[in-house]
Amino acid sequence: MGLFNGDDEKLKELCDSGVKDELNRESLFDDGLIPHGLKDSALELYDKAGLKDIFESGYGSLWDTLKEIGNYNTNLGSLVSRPQGNDVIQQGITGLYHYGTPNMSQYKECADVDGLSVWDTQGWWRCLFPQGVIRDKLKVDDLSSKEQDSVMSKILTKEAVVNDKDNKYGVFFPEWSLYMKWRVHMNHLIQQRKEEEITKRKNNDLKDWAYGFYDSDDKTPEDIMMKKSLQDFDHKDGPEIIGKSEYVTIQSTNDGKEEVKQLKTFYNNGTTSIESIKKVYPKDGGKPRIERTVRTVPSSRDKGNGF
Repeated sequence: MGLFNGDDEKLKELCDSGVKDELNRESLFDDGLIPHGLKDSALELYDKAGLKDIFESGYGSLWDTLKEIGNYNTNLGSLVSRPQGNDVIQQGITGLYHYGTPNMSQYKECADVDGLSVWDTQGWWRCLFPQGVIRDKLKVDDLSSKEQDSVMSKILTKEAVVNDKDNKYGVFFPEWSLYMKWRVHMNHLIQQRKEEEITKRKNNDLKDWAYGFYDSDDKTPEDIMMKKSLQDFDHKDGPEIIGKSEYVTIQSTNDGKEEVKQLKTFYNNGTTSIESIKKVYPKDGGKPRIERTVRTVPSSRDKGNGF
């Protein structure tokens, strides 16, 4: 069902499925696509639009409210200061909400109507009213059957979440401690994925650079052999690679232009492999000369020689 009961296997399943969405949401800010100040602007617009009064008072035309909610969600998405989701929420009418923990009056009102007290994945406390309570408050019985179905389909009820077998309406936590357990595990996985992605990007960038060194138009047998050597070295069995670094120097000599690339590969057993690749382009335009040396030293001996 949509309620999380603290089962460790279910926790892993929920977290694995949610990490990607969390990272995508965060990337909007990390990549600069959405400025951090937009949330404040959204809240200001929320107040100016009069939606705050509509939601919290419960008054006004039901259809006008639905229309305003639709326009508002279309423009501002999930950046507003209220629970996220596609369901219609009217404070005290379709349910109750409060970020973090509810106040005493909200908790009492929720208990009085036999509501479902839960937290969503964004940390919002929700009291989901029973369907019968919502129908009475909205007086939907005065509407046609088609209108009743249309209204109720936009509202998340207690019964819908309790009977949700496939998390169709999202995941909800009946206790704050269960939400925190899920949140802590999620944060750990998100940080782990970020670190893995950073390492992967660095390694891929270095690998592309190293292979590209031999991808000039004038490929020679030496170039091909050196590239094959790099590929074999990258895939051989042995200690685990924990990091790489590079350094490039280009200078003019009596023999011609000299380009030296030095690659360092750090392993989890404490050793460091240092590979130097020197490519000399003769002044007369002849075939480049390539010299390659590789040495392995303990990382402690190599301290201070970083580039």
